[in-house]
Amino acid sequence: MKRSSLLQQAAATKQTLFDEGVLDDQFLQLEDIYGDPKSLEELITWSFGESAKNIGTIEQLLERASIDFIEVGKALHKLKGTSASIGAKNVLMKVNEMTEQCKTNTVDGRCKASLQGLKNEQNDLKEKLTIYLQMKRQAQPGGAA
Repeated sequence: MKRSSLLQQAAATKQTLFDEGVLDDQFLQLEDIYGDPKSLEELITWSFGESAKNIGTIEQLLERASIDFIEVGKALHKLKGTSASIGAKNVLMKVNEMTEQCKTNTVDGRCKASLQGLKNEQNDLKEKLTIYLQMKRQAQPGGAA
């Protein structure tokens, strides 16, 4: 595919991510700061890894017989920071929803449902952002598939 066509496709994909509320302006700032798609991709990959760790921690904490909601809150706070740092708008909203659900210090269906919604949103972000970053990488001069 021609470079100009790839650039147009990448731009359209990015616009869709904003239109769907997946990303916010923080992501644009990261693109400006990092410039090189490879560097941005490294940051995003790190962010996904940290998010997966935090989500795993939250899952483990919620499965315990005696749940330490302070620790759940700390893990949610870390996840919030990681999500906000890359402009993951929908994920950030799900983290905030789960934080509110867990403030009651009871694990009922709402708290676990919030976790599932958060995981779904994180997976959606990862899938869509991976596609976008791949397009950006391919559109670079000498870009690899």
